[in-house]
Amino acid sequence: MSKVIARSARTIVLASTMLTSACGTYVPQSEEFYERGPDTKSLEIKIKEKIFCELKSAVVELNSNPTYLIRAGNVEKKPVPESWGVIFTLQLIVVENSSFSPGVSINSPAPSKFFKLALGGVASSEATRTDKFTFYYLIRDLQIPDTQCSNPAPSDFEGSSLLLTSRLGIFEWLIMALGVRDTTGISVKSKEEVLSYDVKFNVVTSGNVTPSWTLDRVVTEPSNFFSTKRDRTHELILSFGPAEEQPKDKSNRAARAQPAPLVLFDNLATQFRSATTDAFRANRF
Repeated sequence: MSKVIARSARTIVLASTMLTSACGTYVPQSEEFYERGPDTKSLEIKIKEKIFCELKSAVVELNSNPTYLIRAGNVEKKPVPESWGVIFTLQLIVVENSSFSPGVSINSPAPSKFFKLALGGVASSEATRTDKFTFYYLIRDLQIPDTQCSNPAPSDFEGSSLLLTSRLGIFEWLIMALGVRDTTGISVKSKEEVLSYDVKFNVVTSGNVTPSWTLDRVVTEPSNFFSTKRDRTHELILSFGPAEEQPKDKSNRAARAQPAPLVLFDNLATQFRSATTDAFRANRF
């Protein structure tokens, strides 16, 4: 009996090590396995280009279409002020984990002396990859024509991310947000305003293997023998608001376009809130 127990224990330990070495012990890739190839654009580049083009299209449509112009007496103003900018934050998180939890029961060979011993073990591993990209665009720059957005290749917007395959509703949201801004009037000169948009997709795929067998003295216990999970969180944060005024001295090369403090703070606060929500959802706190 002792030899049977020892062999069973060694088998559990060995199988745990072999199975969990596949998933969760290496850096996950943003792309799915079927998307990886040397001649294709990375998923990150595709997502950025797609969002940029939708953002640009929304700004151009609003500021060039007479329907959306703001009329105050004899003065017409563009709905998205050219003195504004937008912080564009893209975050891609991939979490992969696997676990192995075998269980067996060893029965006594003597029917008159019933004896049953249950053996089990758990081995698990998890790996997390976070890619975050932040860009800043001035509204006046977004209004410049871009041939890449007007004539994209069909494959440019194809991929596994829902940020890539879904219409993100930036144009519709911007109309609503600017309408809220205009409801009680606009300050003549104020940097204390920000319009923020946050879109997040979370996709989880998982699988498990639960074999069962019965021998004379060894019977497997019902449990998830091997399981694996891949969790993808893709998030877009847009923060619109006034840009810092630039020095009139054009010789100052250190001067750079930058968001007003409230716009920057709002973007960082949205990122923090999102990260906290994800941590609670994953039971990491």
